[in-house]
This record gives sequence, structure tokens and C-alpha cells, in this order.
Amino acid sequence: MTLLFVKRLLVASAVLTLVAVSGFAADVGTCGGATAGNLLQLLTTTSASPSCTVGDKIFSNFSIYFTSGSGTSGNQPNVPTTAQVAVYAVNNYPSGDIGLEFNFNANNTVGYDQTMSLTIDYLVTIATGSNTPYFASVYTQANGGTYVGGASAEAVKDLCPGVAFNLSGVNATSTCPTGTTLVTGADLVLGTFSSVKSGTATIAGNYSVLGVSDIFTLSGGATAGAKNAEADILINSFGQKTGGGVPEPATFLLLGSALMGLGVLRRKLV
Repeated sequence: MTLLFVKRLLVASAVLTLVAVSGFAADVGTCGGATAGNLLQLLTTTSASPSCTVGDKIFSNFSIYFTSGSGTSGNQPNVPTTAQVAVYAVNNYPSGDIGLEFNFNANNTVGYDQTMSLTIDYLVTIATGSNTPYFASVYTQANGGTYVGGASAEAVKDLCPGVAFNLSGVNATSTCPTGTTLVTGADLVLGTFSSVKSGTATIAGNYSVLGVSDIFTLSGGATAGAKNAEADILINSFGQKTGGGVPEPATFLLLGSALMGLGVLRRKLV
């Protein structure tokens, strides 16, 4: 009976370890805890540099540039308030990588002859002591879309190495130096509502700090309608590597332990 119990325990432990390595994890809750569930908290200057920490990632220096416009009609849409943009920490997009979800839940649509631009800038830093790994990739997912032909919805990303951003009109004092932008205008064009588009950009070089600029742009087009395009969700998550561009040792250790456990168990059962 005892041997059977040990065998079952080994199987369970090995399977759980393999699942952990594969990155099956749940959302880790609201960024910053119960008091920071939206952009309002992350932009509030109650401290020198409002930020939130998720795992080994520090998200800080948040700024926004929400604007709206219109053509000849002169009827501009309302943009979301910072309290209307929910922020969630995620660690399962696409495979265990840590990131943020921005959820636009109000004033996030445009109608006929209207436009809207929703820009969120922030820094993401890997903080793991003396053995700091580097960013390897950034995954982006956009949810939203269009209701009528001629309207458009698009998510665009810019990435800059270090404490700077690529949008000089938004962050003129911390502009990414010419020629150093890692990703410029990488975009996800959404189709008919409710579209979900995603993509992954590879980061060349060794960087432990990135300046991230995410822009949702909406255009209502020339077809009559009060709700022609909508922005709902923008997700970003950040993969990392060691200096040699290989997976971190902890990943190998977990995987090796799981496989070793399964191998020992197999020999005992044969």
C-alpha cells in the first residue's frame, strides 16, 4: 500500500511540474493589489513613482494621451477616463509570461465621422538581483473591432530600449533616440466586432528595461452610425532570456526533475 501511494505521489508531482514548466497559470489578480485596479491609481502621484510589481517585472512611469476628433460634423466622442480603464496583471499569455491587461469598458467607441486615439506609455523592468535576464519577446493581443464597413480599429506598439519612448509628441522629454527603436508601429488590424488579433515581436539584443507605447486607434468612417468601431482589451506580456539567449536554468531544473521522476517511476513499474 505504501509503495503504491509513493508511486502515485511521484506521478502527481511530475505532472504538476510539467504543467508549471508549460506555463499553465491563472491571472494573478489586479495590478498592485486591491487598491490599484485601474489606470487612475497607476497615474496618481501619491508616491514619487507609482508602479506595480508582478513577479519579477516592475511596471512604472505610466502616462496617457487619450484624444478624440471628428471631421466636418464636429461631433467628437468622449474618451475613457482613467478610472474607466481597468488594469489586470496576467501571467499566462501566451505561456507563463508576465504582463498587463488594459480593459477599456466605457467611452471606447466611435461613430460616423469620429476618431479616437488611446495611448498608454509605461516602463517595464526585469528586477531579479545580480543575475538579471533580458527581454526576449513581447506578445500583444487586441480585442475590439468594427460594426460597419469603412470603419477601422487598430492596435499599434512601439518599443524602445531603456527609459524612453518612441512617441515624441507624447513624451517629448524622454524620446527614444533615432535608430534605436526595437519595434516601431507593429500593428494589429481588427476586423468585424468582436475580433481578437495577436502577435509576438522578437527583441534583439540584451535589455532589462523597455519603454512601451501602446496605441489603440479608432475611426468611424463615413457610414452613418452611432457605434461604428470599438476598443475593448489590450494585453501585453514579456518573455525573457538569459544573456546567451537560452531559457533560464530554473526552467531546465524543473523540467529535468519531472522527467527524472517519471523515468524512475517507469523502471519501478516495469
